[in-house]
Amino acid sequence: MALCRCLEKHSPPNRRKHDYICYVKPLGFSQSAVVCGRCEDRGVVWLDGDEVNPYRKGQRIFSGPNAFAKIKVDDNGVIILNNQQGDKDANT
Repeated sequence: MALCRCLEKHSPPNRRKHDYICYVKPLGFSQSAVVCGRCEDRGVVWLDGDEVNPYRKGQRIFSGPNAFAKIKVDDNGVIILNNQQGDKDANT
């Protein structure tokens, strides 16, 4: 389940049910309408471990924790902070 958070104050997200390991930029970042779920700063889309492979296989639309909206992300690859979870293909 994707989650939107700003990079400046609320990243990386710490959740009990999902382990967010990387983020992707929403389509049109930094001029996109996607904002952080905790403040009003521009946001990036954090993906959990189950969403990384679908992204790498071409999926570009992700759902958040409710049915309010879906977010379309760009093709520039995932960005993993400090190579979390031992991902061999970090930042691709």
